[in-house]
Amino acid sequence: MNLRLYALLTIIGIAPTTFLFLSIGHFYDGDTETIIETIADYQSLLLIGFVMITVGYVAGKCVVAVKKKKDAKSKMIG
Repeated sequence: MNLRLYALLTIIGIAPTTFLFLSIGHFYDGDTETIIETIADYQSLLLIGFVMITVGYVAGKCVVAVKKKKDAKSKMIG
């Protein structure tokens, strides 16, 4: 495992949420329950979107792999 790449990808993954929460804490001094509810709602939507994109990507990879296998088989036979 490349430690530098791992560290870079970890920082890229953590930075957006860190900056979001720091910005919210700096600029928002109102009702904290409301903001926590809003974050929870968006977090659920982001999770659903991420799962859908991941499933689509994996399904696409599977379709391509099956097609390549089928093409290779038909070239061997034909």
